[in-house]
Amino acid sequence: MARKTAKDYRKEYNELNKQLNALEARIKERALKLCAKYPDVMVGKITDAKYFAEYHNEQPASLRIENYLHAIEAIEAELAKRDVYVQTKMF
Repeated sequence: MARKTAKDYRKEYNELNKQLNALEARIKERALKLCAKYPDVMVGKITDAKYFAEYHNEQPASLRIENYLHAIEAIEAELAKRDVYVQTKMF
């Protein structure tokens, strides 16, 4: 097996960056869709989903991907609590 060259590493690096950018775009899209669908859910101590989406539109550069992931987790947790019918696990 031949040793990798700088060109090989550059190609692999660029491919991984494309995959990362695509994943981050999907995460942001999912968070904003959930915020639009459930604007009353609290995604922080004093922040609701409606405000989070507005903040994204005003200053998207100040939000990190972790903020979007936290918003998704908070909305999904709230929806799980609201769901009357909880599916049991089968063993």
